[in-house]
Amino acid sequence: KARSANYLDEEKGGAWCPLALFVLHSRGAPQATNLLFNGMANIDPEMGRYLPQLERAVGALKNAEQPSERNWKILSGYFKPFPEGAQPPLKSELWLIRHLESALAGWLDQHLSITPLPKAKANTEAGAESKPGETASPAAPAAAESAAAGSAAADSTDSQASASPVKKATYHYLEPCVEIYKNIESDAQMLMGRLSASGYLSEEHKTRLNDFIRLTQRLRVISERELESAPLSQVDFGLLAGIDLVLERVVAPLASSLNISGGPSARENAAAARESSAPLAPPSSSSAARRGVNLILGRPGQVLMIFQTNQGAILGRGAVYTYYEQSGGPIKTEHLARKLNFGMLRPPAWTSDFDLVQETITKR
Repeated sequence: KARSANYLDEEKGGAWCPLALFVLHSRGAPQATNLLFNGMANIDPEMGRYLPQLERAVGALKNAEQPSERNWKILSGYFKPFPEGAQPPLKSELWLIRHLESALAGWLDQHLSITPLPKAKANTEAGAESKPGETASPAAPAAAESAAAGSAAADSTDSQASASPVKKATYHYLEPCVEIYKNIESDAQMLMGRLSASGYLSEEHKTRLNDFIRLTQRLRVISERELESAPLSQVDFGLLAGIDLVLERVVAPLASSLNISGGPSARENAAAARESSAPLAPPSSSSAARRGVNLILGRPGQVLMIFQTNQGAILGRGAVYTYYEQSGGPIKTEHLARKLNFGMLRPPAWTSDFDLVQETITKR
């Protein structure tokens, strides 16, 4: 918030200020720290004043066991290195950078997924009002998206699957992040225990949550076999190939933006003055106060990859997040859609080398 008042995009002449990397660094992501260290000469010098405060704020959240920390406990699985015997591409710098983008986008999606319920519509035949639709649920990273999709698969019927306009994939890739699935399972178990103890878990939802837990266990086993270069069963192939068919029934991450603006408040400035000999300065002008930065969650993307099998090379695909940062005030939904449609948003500089992601437009 303190830096947002003077934030300027790189292509507009601004200094390198990768906000996502600073957040990830404060969360203990080694790869984010490495990227910041390598670009030290180009980093905005003002961040030297703000970063210690960010680290202290994050430390206080961890010690206080805030509810928001549940999300980071899951996403922290992206910071764990793959085992020594894993396939070389999974341990490459490009793939590790993709993990950073997924982790940050998953955190951002947590803030953007709480949307208002649509208004109830009158049921003219029954003379009663229909129930409001469900809100968008917080989505975890690309690996967790597959988990959520698979949980819906367990509850879907053949007629619903056949009615879906999404074409079935021959080979759908599941990133073998074993730690992610362990964290999702642990979180789901904890949630079930708390809801049951408080009397807020119905039998129907308990059954669905149990199905979801079993699914995460199954995805974890699939991931372990992948890392061991062991073949998957036909049933596992069918699960991964059919995930696209149920995405229509899962609330996927929606393109949206989180605007941060205003600079430090008088109270924050006073606190900074007590902690540092170089207090934070307020915005220099009213125009600076109105300026801010948008952390943008783009449309779901897909990464294409070639697998070598005993039947030859096979082209597979997997789901990924897309993420952008842009200066300015809040962006309206229709304006964001226009920017995405016409390619007016550029990915952060630290992700530009990973050019295998193709943005896709979801038809609803």
